[in-house]
Amino acid sequence: MADYINASSTFISDDPNSQVMLYKKTLQLFDHTRDYFADKESKSMSSVIWLQENMNKKRGSRMTFTNRSGLHNEAVLGGVKLTDADYEDLDTSSYSLTLDFIRNQTAISGEAEEIMGFGGELEARIPQLLAAWMGRERSDRLWMMFRHEGGADNYRYAGSANHQDQLTKSDTLKWDAVVEYNYLLRSLAGEPAYMKTDGEGNEIHAYCLGATTDALSSLKRDPEFQRLCRDSMERGKGNPLQRGGYVPIDGTVISEFAPKDHSEAGPIGSPCNPKAYLGDALTDADAADTITGGGNATNSAKTKAKYFRYFPNYAYPIRSGETIASVAEDYYVIIVNPSNAAVDPGKWGMYSFRVNGGNSLTIKAALKSGSDLGEVTWNADKNTRTHPAGAHVILVNKKGVPYGHSALFGAGAALRGYGSERNKTTRDFQDGGMLKQIYIRSVFGQKLRLDLRDRCPGFVWVTHAIQYPGLRIDPDLNT
Repeated sequence: MADYINASSTFISDDPNSQVMLYKKTLQLFDHTRDYFADKESKSMSSVIWLQENMNKKRGSRMTFTNRSGLHNEAVLGGVKLTDADYEDLDTSSYSLTLDFIRNQTAISGEAEEIMGFGGELEARIPQLLAAWMGRERSDRLWMMFRHEGGADNYRYAGSANHQDQLTKSDTLKWDAVVEYNYLLRSLAGEPAYMKTDGEGNEIHAYCLGATTDALSSLKRDPEFQRLCRDSMERGKGNPLQRGGYVPIDGTVISEFAPKDHSEAGPIGSPCNPKAYLGDALTDADAADTITGGGNATNSAKTKAKYFRYFPNYAYPIRSGETIASVAEDYYVIIVNPSNAAVDPGKWGMYSFRVNGGNSLTIKAALKSGSDLGEVTWNADKNTRTHPAGAHVILVNKKGVPYGHSALFGAGAALRGYGSERNKTTRDFQDGGMLKQIYIRSVFGQKLRLDLRDRCPGFVWVTHAIQYPGLRIDPDLNT
């Protein structure tokens, strides 16, 4: 037996209590609250994400986008007669994104609901949870496309670095970096995007800086940024810093990306700031040992939960049948013990890896007494190889510097397409209705926008150091 409500269908009733209307509003709302890019997509060519919707498109269908050149030939002056050879060609190219299913499912026991005293309340909330998952999944996949599928012109490192291993702890997201990459995006022919309207209803077009809360904490501490807020903005409670907000930087609007470090059996961090909670405790961790995720031993055994999906060398399923390839180089993590740990409180260990199974990392080498790792030397006052479950696992470079990513977006940074089903919720009932299986699926696709030369003119991706508040990591003190 199956039943479903299609959140994309036309309303079948004008009754404001109609279940279809309720589910459409609810699913779309929770979908958007977990999708960072939801408020940046529209059918307007000035939006960050260009959108196409076609209810007739099924799984496997393609949505095609076309480029057309401008005119650049030398002018013909005077009364010279134009010939066929003088007519300038209009170059065109087209490319497409493919729509595919994106799905998830969960189940609930009717008996468990009654025992726990929910009385149907839990079942009613499950579609909202599935819709929130859908929005978060779309957002994650687009961030990963920006991280991996651009061209050489799209990727930069903060400071003077040319690789993540060259970043120092001072190479954070700063005022001058935002200004620099603003002009780089302009040189790529990136156009400012529509961001909002002012108090008089005038459209504001600007570039958009997408950065995590952790990355922006460094920007707020940057003296140049603080000077701007002090000298060019109103004083007192109206100042954005007083209200926890951000001021535009040289035509760039800041849009905070705030992934939550939740306590559930799933990944924390994001494609822009990979991190995890240690699952199984480690004692004298060394080569060939396994770093698990999830925060405790129970969660670490849940292999479907990919706690390290944002870390390098995970075969991330970017599309159906297509994963992000691994790279044959060493990557590094630091495991930071809580300040109240029973053993070695506040100390940290550093480990290299190449193998990332999504649910765990395999240690290639460890920082230990008499054995440096990367450019970090063991310091018994600071370091340990014993870690309790729940310790932070942070991506770092060979210097031991935590790093992550931010992106500067212009108009048409990426494309999105929605097909015949959007957040279609389906229910199956088993065992006489005692087991309720609830599913969600959409027909959906997304792709980075290309120009006539197959470049991606709509974004710049910046890799930089991150200073995580509250985590006392300072590899400089080890040497």
